Amino acid sequence: MTPLENAIAVVGNHRCGTTWLAQMLAQMPGYAMLFEPIRPGYPCVAEHLGDAWRPGPSPRAHEALTRMLTGAEEFQGTTRSGAGLHGVPTIGVVGKFVRAGRLLPVLCRMPIRGTYVIVRDPCDAVNSQLRVGAHEKGTPMDIKAMAHVIAEHPHIRGAVSRLEGAVEWLAAWWCVTYLAVPRLDPSLFTLVRYERLVAAPDDELDLLFAAVGAERPRGIDPRRPSLRAKEWAGIRRGQTRTEHLMSGRQRRRILRVVSDFGLDQLLE
Repeated sequence: MTPLENAIAVVGNHRCGTTWLAQMLAQMPGYAMLFEPIRPGYPCVAEHLGDAWRPGPSPRAHEALTRMLTGAEEFQGTTRSGAGLHGVPTIGVVGKFVRAGRLLPVLCRMPIRGTYVIVRDPCDAVNSQLRVGAHEKGTPMDIKAMAHVIAEHPHIRGAVSRLEGAVEWLAAWWCVTYLAVPRLDPSLFTLVRYERLVAAPDDELDLLFAAVGAERPRGIDPRRPSLRAKEWAGIRRGQTRTEHLMSGRQRRRILRVVSDFGLDQLLE
């Protein structure tokens, strides 16, 4: 086990750079990355968090997250999907959470070293998800999970009722990831803009490590793809990028969903 006060959390939506950022932060001496611990099959998830894929706050969420971020929970190696602990932490854990935005208020109240929220342009995020085969279209699982979100945020009920097709549902889950952000004290987390990190990685990384009182470790190569990027690189090989470009209509639909959820301020 490692002290909770040394733990770092990285929160973001699917295909928004969470793995990339967490891998770089985990290069601090004594740290290891905990990759997507909110997975079915882990006792702390099933027992405390309920909906394993899109958990929300619960009376026992703090306990479950503490077990994850201190290594008290058994993560025996990595699963086929890569979930699990990558390395042996001696000082702290960098927990990488995808679509766990509903837990963000809980994480921000925990006495950990730092919480990062990484945001990517929703159109680019959805496009990237479609390229790797995401196809959510309002399945019963989606609807059940979204019902819990509506209970916490009644103002989105109308926006959800208008969702149609995979593009809009993927945009909606992007929104759910970041719903809590405008309502939280910005001093409780570090907001990371994916596009800025891509455009000026050296400058941005210095600032991001400084946010947790650390110097950027030598040898970090921000241009090296994350383990997930490498995994997806071979999918649908032979198709050109042009085949995946979004139409103007699709982009407008995504931006409408973002606006309906009241998150225009997260757009750059």
